[in-house]
Amino acid sequence: MVYLITGILAFMFTLSLLMRSPLTQTILARIATTYLSNKLNTEIKIERLEITGFLSIELTNLMVKDQQQDTMAYAGYLGISYASRFSNIDVKQLSKLTIRDADVRIKKLQDSDNSNLQFMLDFFQSGQPAEPDTAIAAKEVTGPEEKPKLLVRLDKIIVSNSRFRFENPNKEKKDVGVDFADIGIQGLTVNAQDLVFDRDTFFVHVNQVSLYEKSGFVVDSLACDFTLSPVLLQARNLLVRTPLNDLDLDFSFNYDSMKDFQDFINKVNITTSIRPSAVSYTH
Repeated sequence: MVYLITGILAFMFTLSLLMRSPLTQTILARIATTYLSNKLNTEIKIERLEITGFLSIELTNLMVKDQQQDTMAYAGYLGISYASRFSNIDVKQLSKLTIRDADVRIKKLQDSDNSNLQFMLDFFQSGQPAEPDTAIAAKEVTGPEEKPKLLVRLDKIIVSNSRFRFENPNKEKKDVGVDFADIGIQGLTVNAQDLVFDRDTFFVHVNQVSLYEKSGFVVDSLACDFTLSPVLLQARNLLVRTPLNDLDLDFSFNYDSMKDFQDFINKVNITTSIRPSAVSYTH
């Protein structure tokens, strides 16, 4: 028994050393990029993949292209820690997600309701290889389709020194204020917890968000309980602080589908509850 335990410990120690070897990390990165590129039918690059222990993965210089071969996402560092507990085999339980120096670029496709992110959303919902962009057009539905089971829980999310860009070439650009068809965010930091993604509903408790938008709009601090579903967008206990405003409120958008946002005034019902707040109208 002593020899067996000693052998197991020696094997684990040797495996740990191998995982920390630059050569092993390079090989693992190549294996991962080849697998993911084939699955998603796009180009993915990882400079280094490090497995720390058996429950954490760290990626360095991750790059993901969309199916138009433009860079959709880059992260200088991405770390994932898996939870040591698994209460249900259908639940993907993660302990912590850390992202640093990221640059995400989402764009609507020309003359389409889909974005360059759609192929990846389709993959994670179906588990099937993504189709080329030529097949992105809406498909005819011949009958009710059962939604796949997908339940993800994430205890903590940390994002620092990151950027986000959204472009919609199908909308006219605005010259004044925040243009929601051409958003450019820098200095993005996020501290959130208790994220749950259950099929088509998303919930997260946001402790802190700060950002700078290219129009000059600045958020010094934002916190809330955020929910997004096919029929509801809601922020409860929303606290927002900007250089000129200090807001405390709840709000919810109710709609029949996300397409209702294209006719926001007529099709989206807004409910708000505003607590004592400080609002400045100074420009």
